[in-house]
Amino acid sequence: MAKESGGKLLATAPGRDIVAYVQGDTKGDAAALKQFVQKTRQSQKYPVTAAVLRWTPDGWRAVE
Repeated sequence: MAKESGGKLLATAPGRDIVAYVQGDTKGDAAALKQFVQKTRQSQKYPVTAAVLRWTPDGWRAVE
């Protein structure tokens, strides 16, 4: 997926049965995904993480 998106991939797993990703690398893209995570985690019986990760050539890195 990262290759198809030109290496611009953000992802998260706010619940144990939810994985969300967007193609993008701007602060706005990361902020939108973080907002989605906050709203989604509230309704999850088994929340997993609030972390948003960015794909890099060295692997996944947390978005600050």
